[in-house]
Amino acid sequence: MIDRGGCSADVGAVLKHCGQELIHHWNRLQSRQILRATFDGHYRRLRSEILDALHDGSLCDHSKTAETCRRLSNECFSLFVFVHHHGVSPTNNAAEQALRKSVIFRKLSFGTEQQTGSKNMSVILSVMETCRQINRSRLDFLRESIHAAFRNKPAPRLLPTN
Repeated sequence: MIDRGGCSADVGAVLKHCGQELIHHWNRLQSRQILRATFDGHYRRLRSEILDALHDGSLCDHSKTAETCRRLSNECFSLFVFVHHHGVSPTNNAAEQALRKSVIFRKLSFGTEQQTGSKNMSVILSVMETCRQINRSRLDFLRESIHAAFRNKPAPRLLPTN
């Protein structure tokens, strides 16, 4: 939005500034530098500024900016899930880092020749990353899965049941 100039740039600058400030205060809350009440005050102020900017952007003469702002306004409370739910991050950094190894693998191996091969590889890499994140042996899980397939039995559960 910022690169579009005019109204789009104004709205984009406000959204960028408010988003960065909100994440800054969220990080301060996570590191216990501020109290929850202090964070909540910053959150309420910044949420109001973000919603006002989205409203202004929805009236902008640039159609892409207006449409983006309307869509974000309609889903605005999804933008703030991290504020209300413990364990939810405001960024997708963890997901990006989790995918990094599989992206490097795909680039180094030149991918697969068939769509089914690509789909199978993405499932295997996803399962391997999940096993790593929950400290489950990847080799044991693969072995159990293969044995189950050869015996026409259900695949083992990837995640433990609570």
